[in-house]
Amino acid sequence: MKNHYFRSGVVLALIDSKRPHRSRLLCFSAPVNWTDVERQLKTDSKDLVIKAVVAESDAAALQTVVSRVGVVLERMPTLKTGDVRELKLDPDTGRFLIENSDSSKSGSTVPTMSRKEELPKEVKVLIVDDSKAMRLVLRKMLETEKMIKVIGEAEKPSEALKFLEGPLKPDVITLDIQMPEMSGVELFKVIHARYAIPSVMVSSIGLNQGHEVMDALEAGAFDYFQKPEMSEVAQRGRALQEMLLLAAASQRQQKKQNRDRRDVSGLTKVAGLSGAGELIAIGASTGGTEAIRRLFERLPAEIPPIVVVQHIPPYFSAAFADRLNRLFSFEVREAKDGDEVKRGIVLIAPGGLHMTVERKDGRLFARVQDGAAVNRFKPSVDVLFNSVAKVLGEKATGIILTGMGEDGAKGLLEMKRMGARTIGQDEGSCIVYGMPRAAAEFGAVTEVAPLDEIASLLSQARTRAA
Repeated sequence: MKNHYFRSGVVLALIDSKRPHRSRLLCFSAPVNWTDVERQLKTDSKDLVIKAVVAESDAAALQTVVSRVGVVLERMPTLKTGDVRELKLDPDTGRFLIENSDSSKSGSTVPTMSRKEELPKEVKVLIVDDSKAMRLVLRKMLETEKMIKVIGEAEKPSEALKFLEGPLKPDVITLDIQMPEMSGVELFKVIHARYAIPSVMVSSIGLNQGHEVMDALEAGAFDYFQKPEMSEVAQRGRALQEMLLLAAASQRQQKKQNRDRRDVSGLTKVAGLSGAGELIAIGASTGGTEAIRRLFERLPAEIPPIVVVQHIPPYFSAAFADRLNRLFSFEVREAKDGDEVKRGIVLIAPGGLHMTVERKDGRLFARVQDGAAVNRFKPSVDVLFNSVAKVLGEKATGIILTGMGEDGAKGLLEMKRMGARTIGQDEGSCIVYGMPRAAAEFGAVTEVAPLDEIASLLSQARTRAA
């Protein structure tokens, strides 16, 4: 059963009555790109039954598109923007179901998440920060979400540890980096060893804190969140809420990844990457910094050009690249505009900027430029993947790893359409099965594999999609 949580935009079910297992969901988040919708319908709708769920505000636009394409919608219920309904497509029967979810009754902003992930009815949060003002800001950002309850605050590490010794335990902890007594990273390691409570590192901008955040992520922290300016509180509140809800829901997967992190002795490097093509493009978000490191552990010294978009703030990307560069024999660095994309080098997109590739005089170069956020992200995986599809076509490989949201799914689909090899991380090895799931539901993934087996795929001849 394929699931999607509807909040806004359009979800189309393309149902193949003759071959139900080929039925699939197409998900278009708001604001909807109607050109994409029309292109998908023109490409995929022949001999299929089309059903849709659409936000009330988008219903007229969808009807215009389907009329122009010449297809008929069998069913088009409309929902209010922000209404959370669970949509299910059974690939064995082609049945498309709409169900009320518990979260829709509460008006919650539940993020899209893996079926294996289960949220408690109330997510309890402990805020640890030596700034009273920042604790107040974080509390205000969280308390608009009905599923989140801030159960305590701590000004310093000793207060946090004393709170955790009491009867009330949080489901998630937010941890400042710089505090008296010990750093947030040191505190996280203590808490993680004793209680294994998912933690999100809350950091200000700065290269030194970028390195500390990387230390925390390597030790098992769930994710990081950049401290907001006062003017950003309303804008970024939902992102923090979703992050903490996912942290609470993903605790079981995080424990599994922590075990996997310790059990690396059996991993061996692959001999070569003959199935990778001329370039590998990788996209990731939550859990991605460790997933990328683990993938790189299995790569040989001789690699094709690799370009990476990891959703990451400015400064953190440089720290991430520096850490990887110290670990591996091939070169890893933060990309600069005009860098040549060549063998033996991994380029990491800078936080806050988009990265694309272009070909000039027979050579590949990285373009690093500012621009509007895409899918709420900058850098965006879709931006990179679309450029790779255009420039390299079937000569590239696209890999989409753990992360929340749908960024990269449409770009990976474009890579697939242009003949590229496309690989998605499987649900079992993801911290958050969001981006890979969206890519799979879009029909963008030709191969699915656990994280530790992706390098082996790259060493083998590709399997052509049917």
